[in-house]
Amino acid sequence: RPEVNTLLFLVQDFLSVVERQAEGVATGKEPEDAALRYCERFMELLIDLLSQLPTRRFIKLLLEDLAVRVKCQNAALAQHAKGRLFSQLVDMFVYFCEFEINDHTGAQFTDMELVQEHFQKMQVLQLIAFKYIPKLRSLALSHIGGIDERNSLKKHLNLLTLEELVKLGITLQILAPEDKWLDDRSFVEELMLEALEQKTSQKSKVVELPLYPTEEILWDENLVPNMHYSGDKCLALPKLNLQFLTFHDYLLRNFQLFRLEATYEIREDIIDNAARLGPYENHMGELKFKGWARMCIPINAFTVAEVKKPRVGEVKPAAVTAELAFTTQTISPDIKQEWDSLKQHDIVFLLCLRAPLDVLDEDNNKDASEDVPPKVAADRAGIVYVRGAEVIEMRDSAGKLMNDFSGRIFAGTC
Repeated sequence: RPEVNTLLFLVQDFLSVVERQAEGVATGKEPEDAALRYCERFMELLIDLLSQLPTRRFIKLLLEDLAVRVKCQNAALAQHAKGRLFSQLVDMFVYFCEFEINDHTGAQFTDMELVQEHFQKMQVLQLIAFKYIPKLRSLALSHIGGIDERNSLKKHLNLLTLEELVKLGITLQILAPEDKWLDDRSFVEELMLEALEQKTSQKSKVVELPLYPTEEILWDENLVPNMHYSGDKCLALPKLNLQFLTFHDYLLRNFQLFRLEATYEIREDIIDNAARLGPYENHMGELKFKGWARMCIPINAFTVAEVKKPRVGEVKPAAVTAELAFTTQTISPDIKQEWDSLKQHDIVFLLCLRAPLDVLDEDNNKDASEDVPPKVAADRAGIVYVRGAEVIEMRDSAGKLMNDFSGRIFAGTC
């Protein structure tokens, strides 16, 4: 019955192509374009199969048994510059592999159920270590919170030889005995860590997303493609299908697409306005502008006023407050009125600009109206960094609040 082994043979062939390209990259060769496109399209197929429950319940166990996730993440192809899209598709593949859902019933796991499942895995590991592996006696007697982080768990596993580590992985049903990659300690160790470490929940990942897009997302064509997308390659974007894993999955995919659509609009506005400014460096080494843009204005002073401590359970600052000083005396009255009308909760973007680099490649010799990669367009405009900010309050030169609708009265110096 060929239909029984078709998917298995396809996945094995895909892994052999990834391995072959990784060997070529390790010797200094460039990845083959045809092989790279095949890997990207096949990874897209696996994502589609995992993102729907009728196919997910059958394919997920096969992909876990073949360790597709770790083999693709550790492949040199994912680390190569040309493999940027492949690496992003692997990240999407990992997201759907870790999706918090019962693969057979379709019920979404609660936070407590995920914690209990993780504790059960760690308790089984501790029982086996206590009974059969004297080297891991400290791991067996430790509390779970002290050993389920990647660094601490790796420290304990480093005490074992490769044979002992493989035997432990097979006992825990993490490693497949017939896998030919078991001679690679880094692969075995990474697979053990991936299966046993405490994973970040989807809610926590959404909370950790930046409120405003930065240059890492803005110039990435795989996430935010140009308007003239030809469809010759796949994109690392969630798809809106006729079926979703859960209602949470439906909301999360729409949120990601809306976020990237807003990022596209922001990117176009930023590049357009920065290009109109025309930054250049004068003979004194100072940055000057030969053009102007309606809603772009130089900053005279920038001071970070306060950095609040992270909230409980978080690592990023709760808030960062800064003071910006700029002047509107040199601009026309109608534009000055627009700047003076800024109020609380309005969004502004701070740009770090430099004089554009010399035109050295043929992409920069194209006409400005032609479709060029976002990174090239940003380099032409001299954009280095992009940061978003929310207006808390506007003050005039005398320190009085402007456009304040809360009834507060402020008197002081700016």
